[in-house]
Amino acid sequence: MSNLNKLAIALALAGTSLTAQATVVTEWSYSTLASFTSASFSSGSDGTTYNSPAVLSWGNGSVSATTPSSGVDRSYLTIGNGVGANGLYNGAAATGSVSTDGVAVKGDIFTHWNNAISGDYGTLTGGIVHDTLTLTPLLPSSSSVSVDAPTLDFSFHFIETLNGTPCPGGNAGSSTICGDLFGFQGTPNFNLPFSYGDDADYGDGKDEQYYASVIVFDPRSESSIPIYWLNDGQCAALGFADGYSTLATTRHNLCQGFITNEGQINQVQFGFAITSVPITVPEPSMPAVIGVALFALGLSRRALRKG
Repeated sequence: MSNLNKLAIALALAGTSLTAQATVVTEWSYSTLASFTSASFSSGSDGTTYNSPAVLSWGNGSVSATTPSSGVDRSYLTIGNGVGANGLYNGAAATGSVSTDGVAVKGDIFTHWNNAISGDYGTLTGGIVHDTLTLTPLLPSSSSVSVDAPTLDFSFHFIETLNGTPCPGGNAGSSTICGDLFGFQGTPNFNLPFSYGDDADYGDGKDEQYYASVIVFDPRSESSIPIYWLNDGQCAALGFADGYSTLATTRHNLCQGFITNEGQINQVQFGFAITSVPITVPEPSMPAVIGVALFALGLSRRALRKG
């Protein structure tokens, strides 16, 4: 059974518990916007670095820092909603509608333009991804109330690896050339609670509870999901203590991430699902399907007005 089928089953099972709540919002409009903050770079004897909310780049100073391209002496990490000619790096919000206890919907795309660059350049070492998700009910309409939920940032570590072997943790990523490493640790991304509605709206004596969970897609195939627990060697190279072989009782503290293949445009797309009850996805599918909080799901406070 595919990971996405398992997720669909989990979401369907969540929907069977609707009787636990007297009234639910069945459909929402959403706007989700991700951005980079607090990027850090290593020092180098040559080259330049660039830092903006949608584009991080490092490498040859004579190459455009703001417009990514393949096969140049500069690398890029970008955020975009996939719309338009510059959709992979426009830093724009992804919008649409999502059903409670329905299928997962897509957010922004993260792209690493992993070009081979000189070892003399300063390179990206880490940063923070911040994301806001704004939800407005479509069905049923309601009086003016607010959505309260945590805004989550997550810190990531990045390594521009040497192209020759041996590779950190023994994984070459692409043929015999070491892929670059992107990793993070301990950021919650599953069953993030928020409330909507109250007794004044529904007369049922309680707020209605919802849960947002981050989903990871491959934007090209929607099935190959290259995010997993990293091994001890990879995690150590990134500066984290625990990798997959540690396999402790607190799995959420293990190092997670992905390897980006050298000389390729590597993409992951993050989205989310809204449920009325917590959902579970049996391991080992959870690391692949739910992945991690690169999406860094946050829920902003927003007035919800009658339609």
